[in-house]
Formats: sequence, C-alpha cells, structure tokens
Amino acid sequence: MSHHTGESAYEAEALGRRNHADLLVLRDGWGEAYDLGVEYPDHWSARRKDNGRVLDARSADDLTQKIYDDYWAGPVPRQGAVSDG
Repeated sequence: MSHHTGESAYEAEALGRRNHADLLVLRDGWGEAYDLGVEYPDHWSARRKDNGRVLDARSADDLTQKIYDDYWAGPVPRQGAVSDG
C-alpha cells in the first residue's frame, strides 16, 4: 500500500536517510495541522494551515519543539474534529 507523504525526490536525496525519516515523522504526526518542509538540510519550516503563521528552525528537533509550543499555545483546528458546542 502506498502512503503519499508529500515529499519530493529532491528532498529525499538532499536530506539523506535520517533527515528524510525525520521529515516523514513530522508529516505523519503534524501534517493535518501544518505544511512541513525543508529547503536546505538546516532550514526546516512549518506553516500553520489555519492562519498561515510560519515556524522556522535549523533542525527537525528544533522544529518539533516549536510546533509543540505553538500548538499548545493555540491548537490548529483539524478536519473532522468534534466541537464542544
């Protein structure tokens, strides 16, 4: 079964196995709420899907921490989420 993750062949080659794996993990966990990507091996970014705010980081670990902080300060609404109202 194929699972589309949005990565390009260029990203996979340029990042190497570890960085590529880190990008897939980020997309699997946060892809519904953020558009995630990497322009260079040391420029990671996440754009919130609700308001477009961009988070930049120098590594996958830094981006993960910034996403956690951003999300817990104001969660991104997700499709299919059940409302309390």
